Amino acid sequence: MLNTRPRLSAGPSWVVALLFACLLLQPVWAVGSYAQSDNSDQPPADPCQEPYDQPSDACTLANGITDTHGFLRASGTSNVYQFQTSDSGVHVVLNLNELPADYDLYMFDDNGQEVAASVHEGTVPANIDTIVDQPGTYWIYVVSDPGRAVDPDNPYHLHVEIQSQAPPPVIAAPPVAAPAPELSPTAVPPTPSPVPQAPVTLSVTPADLAWTRQVTVSWANIPNPSADAWFELFRAEDVPGSRSTAAGIAPMFVSCLRTAVAPKASGSCTFPLSPSDIVDVPAVTGTIGRSATYEYRLFSDTRDNTMLARSNPIKLTRDGVVLDSGATISVSPSKMSGTWGAYSPMAATVTWANIPDPSALAWFAAFRLDDPLGNDHSSAAGAPALTFVSCIGGTAVAPRASGSCTLNVNPADVAGAPGKSVTIEFRLFSDTNNNTLLARSNPITLSATP
Repeated sequence: MLNTRPRLSAGPSWVVALLFACLLLQPVWAVGSYAQSDNSDQPPADPCQEPYDQPSDACTLANGITDTHGFLRASGTSNVYQFQTSDSGVHVVLNLNELPADYDLYMFDDNGQEVAASVHEGTVPANIDTIVDQPGTYWIYVVSDPGRAVDPDNPYHLHVEIQSQAPPPVIAAPPVAAPAPELSPTAVPPTPSPVPQAPVTLSVTPADLAWTRQVTVSWANIPNPSADAWFELFRAEDVPGSRSTAAGIAPMFVSCLRTAVAPKASGSCTFPLSPSDIVDVPAVTGTIGRSATYEYRLFSDTRDNTMLARSNPIKLTRDGVVLDSGATISVSPSKMSGTWGAYSPMAATVTWANIPDPSALAWFAAFRLDDPLGNDHSSAAGAPALTFVSCIGGTAVAPRASGSCTLNVNPADVAGAPGKSVTIEFRLFSDTNNNTLLARSNPITLSATP
């Protein structure tokens, strides 16, 4: 049994969300199943009052029409609602709108099975329109994915309609002839053998990271899954039963959140992972950069913490060299000359392409050809310094997988003396956190005339 548990952090204190909805047909205030008489001048309180970020604290919604506002206070959190119905064929309409950030909408039954979901990029409203076939308790989640920004000061609006439908007319079935009597079997069928339980599996892709990438962790065949089944990154040499030494990376539930939502026997989670997130990536003697081998481990729940599976190895590298990433960089013109002692800048165009999973912090700079590849500090004095792919010098604005920037280069300054010349190149790096070298440009010769 492990001694470790997922490190769940509590969010900031919640603020009570107030909703004011006015119907123009009559001077009546209503929110959900709450209504107020004509002689009232105050709207009713919102039916949901924080906190309701866990199933045990879920906001209960009445049948009928309900409008409520809510806040998500931190990335990777959710708000939970529930309703109960004793009827079948209940029509449920959910509208999540007025979004201040990228939130998604999910609906589950009481067995943790997903009934419907509405997931979009950005602040596009989320909508679910479905028929509930079975009586029981149903759960609604408004979710912020890990790594997505939230707006803790501005609410979203959730409109809920839960309406029982009229039963369909009963049509009498035509008479059916009685079946012929069956003959008694003459042989007893053999007792079937029990079906073996498929093994629990866990995998991660890609398996080699040298800068911030989107990784996918997939699992399958968890027997009797729990909502608080979880996985975490471990060093490959961490002894089973011990805590993870991959400091800096928090565990995640199979809901793909830092909050346990629903059991999933099989599934996958995709999220960004950066080697720079790991505070203990070691230097390796005789190699360029800092790297180590890790793996994900899957656990049954936060009570028994039984390890169910280990993933394939994943290598994380910082300050490394990955010249086969597919990224390219080039510079034109390839020869420039300037007069010594005079400021005579020339325009050089730096063009790059095919940066995988580009970061806004991707950058390039001029280096001497003999500068070590594992060094992100250039010795090309006078040459253009670090420039982000936004082309705005030292300001990172947005990721660009491909593009170009035009820079001013004073050849004489770089050459260093009259009659001298020097050959440089531009180098393209993944980001300023991992500083992984992705590509080298063609050589550029700079000279100074007397």
